[in-house]
Amino acid sequence: MPLGSGLLKSRLASIKEELESLEPFSKNVWPLVRAAEKALEEGDVEAAEWLALIAEIRTSYARYWAAKNRRRG
Repeated sequence: MPLGSGLLKSRLASIKEELESLEPFSKNVWPLVRAAEKALEEGDVEAAEWLALIAEIRTSYARYWAAKNRRRG
């Protein structure tokens, strides 16, 4: 297991957990999470870290839209 992959796995698990609560606003983030997991499986930790970072940013955006939708509805 490459250095840092354990932390990255827990980071991805945390992102996935949050995404489940943000459906349907998180549908565009799931492909990034899957790509990060695949990169990690292939040993490309740097690519997985970048993909996880982008997924976190998009998760934040999904969180914003979910909150905005709750206020409206």
